[in-house]
Amino acid sequence: MKRESQRMRVLQANLHHNRAASAALSVVIRNCDLAVIQEPCPYKREIIGLKEVGGELIYSRSIPYPRTLYFSQERFSDTAVDASLF
Repeated sequence: MKRESQRMRVLQANLHHNRAASAALSVVIRNCDLAVIQEPCPYKREIIGLKEVGGELIYSRSIPYPRTLYFSQERFSDTAVDASLF
């Protein structure tokens, strides 16, 4: 039996802490399986525009301006995530 190949849709972007870029990203990210976002736009320790996209956002909530966040349509609950990456 032939096995159908599946492609993972991955996005990498640097938002430069820009609100307009975050708003545009919230539309595009819904079609991604995995995204790596540098310099997201935070407000009160939440990432602007990405709260309602579903999936899972992984980033350090202990600092006011996270440098990187990871987004996944699937939950990483069974995966160990190294906190030093944040």
